[in-house]
Amino acid sequence: MTHKRLVMDSSERNEDGEYPVVAWDPGAEARGGAERLGDDFGTYALRRCQTGLS
Repeated sequence: MTHKRLVMDSSERNEDGEYPVVAWDPGAEARGGAERLGDDFGTYALRRCQTGLS
């Protein structure tokens, strides 16, 4: 069983120097790429906190 890893995609740096957070696993490229979870770590973390509190 392959587990997804949360990683910051350093190939996509935005104008603020931030990297998107993606869910990656070894077969992701064959399926069209990693799943984007947030435009940057702050956006991702805030969404996770909001989800956890609701």
